Amino acid sequence: MRKKIYLISIVIIIITILPLLLKRIFTDNSEYSKDITTTEETIYWDCTNVTEDELNISSIFQNYSLLPLENSEESLVGHISKIEIYDNLLFLLDEKYLARVFVFNANNGKFIRTIGKIGQGPGEYLGLNDFSIDKDNKKIHFLCEQNMIYTYSLDGHFFNIKKMPFYASNMEYQNGRFYFRCDIRSTHHLIITDEDINIISKHLKTDIYKNADRRQIHHFQKRGEGITFHRFLDNNIYKINQDGKLYIGYQLYLGDDAKNMEEVSNLTSQEIKERLKREITYYKYFSENNKYAFVVFIKKGIPYISIYNKLTNHSQTYKYHNLKNDFLNNDDLLLEYESHTNGFLGTLSLETIDWLTSKGKLLSTDSYETNPVLIHLE
Repeated sequence: MRKKIYLISIVIIIITILPLLLKRIFTDNSEYSKDITTTEETIYWDCTNVTEDELNISSIFQNYSLLPLENSEESLVGHISKIEIYDNLLFLLDEKYLARVFVFNANNGKFIRTIGKIGQGPGEYLGLNDFSIDKDNKKIHFLCEQNMIYTYSLDGHFFNIKKMPFYASNMEYQNGRFYFRCDIRSTHHLIITDEDINIISKHLKTDIYKNADRRQIHHFQKRGEGITFHRFLDNNIYKINQDGKLYIGYQLYLGDDAKNMEEVSNLTSQEIKERLKREITYYKYFSENNKYAFVVFIKKGIPYISIYNKLTNHSQTYKYHNLKNDFLNNDDLLLEYESHTNGFLGTLSLETIDWLTSKGKLLSTDSYETNPVLIHLE
C-alpha cells in the first residue's frame, strides 16, 4: 500500500513539475523573458505561390483620393519617416532633416502646427527618432536621442522628460505601455516598459546579430488595440495584444533559399549587404488592414509583393513591378500607413505629381513641387 502511495506521489510530482521544466527549456532565459509561441491565432503564410499576372490596385481598393499637404515656409517637410492619424489630424515625422513632428488637417492637408524642435531649452532636444500618440490622454510621446522620452500635449505644450536605462531606435505607446525596438547595444530587440519606463519584459535576443543588425521600414505598426513588430532576417511577424502578450502573428515561408539571422551571423555587415543584393531572400516590409495583409520581400535582388486575404485565408504573390496603380495609371505605390478609415496612405513621387499636374488633376502651382502629396486608398 505504501509503495502504491509512493508511486502515485511521484507521478503527481512529475505531472506538476514537467510542464514548468519544459516551459523553462523553451523559454528565453532572460530575467524578464515571456513565452513567444505560435497560437491558434498564428497565420502560416506561404509566399511562394507566384503568378506572372499583373495586379491592379483597384481589385483591392474601391476608390482613392489625393491629399496635397499645404506648402508654406513653416510647413515644408524634408522627409516623411512616419505618419499617424488621430481625431482628423495627421501627425507627420520628419526624422531625417528637421527633427520635428508636423500636424496637418487629415481631410484637406492644411498646415496646423509643428511639435518639438532641436535646441537646448525647455522641451527641446538634440535628436528625434520616433513618436507615438497616447489617444486616451491626448498626449504625444517623442523618442529623443535614443534614450529619452519627451511628452507633449497634442497642441505642442511640453510636459516632461523620462530617462531610459537603455537605447532604442523605434518606439510605440499603447494602453499604458511603451514598446521599444533596440539594437545590438541591448540584449534584446523588443523591450516593454510601463509609463515610468520600468521594464516589464524583454524579448528576442540580439546576440546572434553581432555587427549585422539592420533597421527596416516601420518595425512597429499600431492597429486598434494591438501592435505588430518585426525585425531583420526573422521570418516571424510578431503581434502584441492589448494586454501586452507577445505571440507570432504570421509565420512567413519565403522559399527554401530564404535565410534567417542564425545562418548568416558569421558574416560581416558589409558581406550581408552585398549578399542581400543578389543571394539572400528576405522580407523588408509588412502592413495590414482588416481585409488584407501585405508583405514585400526580395528574392535574388527582385522585389515581390505577397497579399494575404483574411476573408478567404488565401495568399497570392506577384512580382512587384506587376503591381499597377491603375487609379493613376502608374506603378508608383507603397502601402505604408494605415488610415483612420481602414484604408492606406502612401506618398507620391515627384514624377507622379508632375504628371498629375500636367493632366489637371492637381493645381499647377509651386505648392506641389516641394511638399508631399499623399494618396489615400480605401
